[in-house]
Amino acid sequence: MLAALENGVKGGKWFSLIDKVYRAETLKAAWQKVAANRGAAGVDGQSVERFAAL
Repeated sequence: MLAALENGVKGGKWFSLIDKVYRAETLKAAWQKVAANRGAAGVDGQSVERFAAL
């Protein structure tokens, strides 16, 4: 991602960041923090407990 920022992106636009920032370790660490503090449901209303059940 940093190289793309420095060198530019073909066409000059990015349409999605998920493929540039997604890492399983990052998502797992975030989930552990949310679960540990019993995070509130998001805009979709899904609770931590319901998400964990999936």
